[in-house]
Amino acid sequence: MNIELVYDTGCPNLKAARDLLRSTLGELGHPAEWSEKQQSLDASAGTRYGSPTILVDGRDVVVDAVPQAAGCRIYRDEDGNPSGVPSAGAVMLAVKTALE
Repeated sequence: MNIELVYDTGCPNLKAARDLLRSTLGELGHPAEWSEKQQSLDASAGTRYGSPTILVDGRDVVVDAVPQAAGCRIYRDEDGNPSGVPSAGAVMLAVKTALE
């Protein structure tokens, strides 16, 4: 399983995304290991993600995600409220699916 945290420089939600990964992986008894990719400011460098984005085996943890331009990404929590990181449930489901 490959987990990647994609972010922009200065992302105000980067620490929260790291904390989310650490706690979710720990809860699953999985080592808190992932790679991080700082996006280039050059839009020609390939696919751009809103920041932060968590990919598990190359797939966004948010199942119905629509590719976004660079910049802060807004997620919705389980109650529909805006959040700077995906829900713990979305990350957990993506990791569990990858482990099957």
